[in-house]
Amino acid sequence: MRNFLFLLILVGTLSFYGCEEIPPVIEPCKTNRVVLVEEFTGVQCVNCPAGSERIEQLIAQNPGKIVAVSIHAGFFAKPINPTDEDFKTDETEALDALLGPVSGWPAATINRKLFDNESQLVLGLSSWAGYIGNELCYPGVVDMDINSTVNTSSNEATINISLTPTNSVPLDEDVSLSVMITESNIKAPQITPDGKVYDYKHKHLMRKMLTSINGIKVQTAGNALDAYSTEFTYGLPEHWDAENCHVIAFLHYSGTSSKKDVLQAFETDLAQ
Repeated sequence: MRNFLFLLILVGTLSFYGCEEIPPVIEPCKTNRVVLVEEFTGVQCVNCPAGSERIEQLIAQNPGKIVAVSIHAGFFAKPINPTDEDFKTDETEALDALLGPVSGWPAATINRKLFDNESQLVLGLSSWAGYIGNELCYPGVVDMDINSTVNTSSNEATINISLTPTNSVPLDEDVSLSVMITESNIKAPQITPDGKVYDYKHKHLMRKMLTSINGIKVQTAGNALDAYSTEFTYGLPEHWDAENCHVIAFLHYSGTSSKKDVLQAFETDLAQ
């Protein structure tokens, strides 16, 4: 009887500790890989600030290894007040259609990859850390140099991008380069679990695609990557703060199959 009581106490104790939530922590691999996280969000999405906060935690835990983009799309992205800036654009809606459907929030894609045992690219918050950790263990196939300047008199940005392959392995899909501009620290209203926050600080907001939504093809299937360079110019709208803007560039599959995997991502300040 005494042994039975001890067993009950032991099982109860283990069950108690087993039910404690242990937040996932990424165990970093020592590779040059940088992971792209595209978060789907909206100013009227009450649960989305939790997703944004989680992304900031993961970035802080893995400095220089995660590139984040916040995409305002769908019915939650409608401005709260008629005078508020509309963060939803034709491009964010197109990205939502390309990578979605989004059926629950917070939601994000990790390197645009369809992981085993998943039915779609868009994933819930609880799985982000684990999949990011997996992706960080794959070596990147390319190095990228991004030189970006902003002419303060014309408010025009000039961005030069050069790709240098790091291996000569033939790839089984067409490969494209996508480039976009994001902006952080934008104060605008946001619905939160505590109500409406008028000076909420939005981060990594997708402002503009400099390529098409599908990118520009830089290599065809069956070939190893070649060196590649290109230049973009873009006149910045007056209400953008160039000091808080970033250039996001990433290499990804773009062939005839459904694979959209990101092979490597990069981020730099727009005004260097």
